[in-house]
Amino acid sequence: MTDKRTRADLLNEIHQLQARIAQLEAQYQHAMQKKSVSDNEVHLSQLLETLPITIFIYQNHQMVYLNPAAHHLGGYDLEAIIGDNFWQIVHPDSVDTLRDAFRQFNSAGELNARIEVKAYNVHHQLRILDVQMVSISYNHQPALLGAVLDVTERLHAHERQLALEAEKQRVKLLTDFVRDVSHDFRTPLSTINTCVYLLGRIDDPIKRQQQLDIMREQVRHLDKLVDGLLTMSRLDSGLVTPFKLFDLNLVIIESVQSLTPYIKEKKHHIHTDLQDDLSLIMGDMQDVYRAVREIILNAVQYTPSSGDIVIQTRQHDTMVMIMVQDNGDGISEADLPRIFDRFFRADQARTIGGVGLGLSIARKVIEYHHGHIDVQSKIHHGSVFRIYLPIRPPHEDT
Repeated sequence: MTDKRTRADLLNEIHQLQARIAQLEAQYQHAMQKKSVSDNEVHLSQLLETLPITIFIYQNHQMVYLNPAAHHLGGYDLEAIIGDNFWQIVHPDSVDTLRDAFRQFNSAGELNARIEVKAYNVHHQLRILDVQMVSISYNHQPALLGAVLDVTERLHAHERQLALEAEKQRVKLLTDFVRDVSHDFRTPLSTINTCVYLLGRIDDPIKRQQQLDIMREQVRHLDKLVDGLLTMSRLDSGLVTPFKLFDLNLVIIESVQSLTPYIKEKKHHIHTDLQDDLSLIMGDMQDVYRAVREIILNAVQYTPSSGDIVIQTRQHDTMVMIMVQDNGDGISEADLPRIFDRFFRADQARTIGGVGLGLSIARKVIEYHHGHIDVQSKIHHGSVFRIYLPIRPPHEDT
């Protein structure tokens, strides 16, 4: 028989054979890949069974696997909480958080997230769980693998540490407070006690009047100290007072007028530069008045006789600025960070009157109104205090 196949026929058969070989090779590769995936899943299952931490697998809208370590985490019979029963052990506060994570995975097919979950153990004790979730393939389908750590004791230990540190800070503040207050009370009380002693031994009416005047001055000092302490206590407690609109320029004018006797005594020159169209402020007028007055009083006290004090107001968008500038003694670089501390005085000899609470009260009031105070000062070159207040604080409706 004569072979009538042409060269073209032969090439065609070779191409068909090559295609068949390629097909068989692809089928082999696919089979090997499936075997590799299957082997990987077998290895994964073996690994999960031996891990000392709790592992779960979420797939097809339900919990499908919990490894044996989960029993030690909550004490449950694992079969009893597989599936929808799993949600019975989740605290209501964490149900939405966990469902949102699962919902995101079901929608996107992948997830990498870390969340905190509250859950109950078999004794219905609340536990705090740190849950890290990643996407995997399980039984040839997308799944979510979660690793769970019980961090309850760690969090409790951290909370106890924070509480201990807070308590130490409170004790320190209380100790400092008692020390400082004791000094401020002891001095006028000692003076009053001396005056009482002398009054019992003095017959001269003029000298008796002198002792009475000293006593009255010390009583006024104690009254100011108690008033300052009560004000600080009220501000510390966060008691909310109704905010109302008021004229800040008027507050400054009244503050200066109330200090007129001190200003005249020291022959100071007060220069006011108040912006005419300043917006009304929403806040507690009496507290702001006290804060502004304390800043101006501080300038009066620490500026030598015949000094100059400039008071200015300006508005910048939603903020107003009050500047109090003097050419007084100034504040040292070492003292500047402490001037707002309670009972701190740059004048350690306490030759200047006051109870050491004025600037503390001023800062507390301004911060309560969501403002702040900036200070610039240099020894023998005076100080500049700038108060910044928002026209409408965030809690103006309180």
